[in-house]
Parts: sequence; C-alpha cells; structure tokens
Amino acid sequence: MKKASKENKLANQERKNLQNDFNDLQKVVNTFKAYDKNSYVRVSDITTISKLRIERINKYDPSGKIRLSSQQMALISRELLKLYLNKFD
Repeated sequence: MKKASKENKLANQERKNLQNDFNDLQKVVNTFKAYDKNSYVRVSDITTISKLRIERINKYDPSGKIRLSSQQMALISRELLKLYLNKFD
C-alpha cells in the first residue's frame, strides 16, 4: 500500500507540474496573440536597447530569443546605409 501511495503522490505532482506548464504557455499565447500580424521595419526608428530592459513573462516567452535571418539583416543593413549615407550627400 505504501508503494501505491508514493506513486499516487508522484502522479499528483506530475499533474500539478503539467497544469502549471500549461498555464504558463497559455499566458504567453494570450499575451502575444494580438501580435499575429506581419512585422515591418521602419529603418529611421531603429534604436538599441539594453537586454536588461527585456522582461520575459515566463520560461516559455520567446522575447529575446527571436532572430532574423541573414537575408533579413542584410536588407535592413542596406536600408540603413541608404538612409544615413543620403544624409551626407
């Protein structure tokens, strides 16, 4: 009977952990579902921010982990060069 009780406790703990993970994922989904549109870059408004200013909701939050492809970064770089080099003409 002790073994069944121990297994039951472990199952209950696992259930609680799964429920907590689900709740954390749901919180991220609810927060970001308003941002399901395409994103665009306004090159003239690009600025830097400290990584310390990025606040994550929880361990499932992708903030700070999202990366652009090399092709996307190259396009942005070209546009930045055009913007700033044209100011010196």
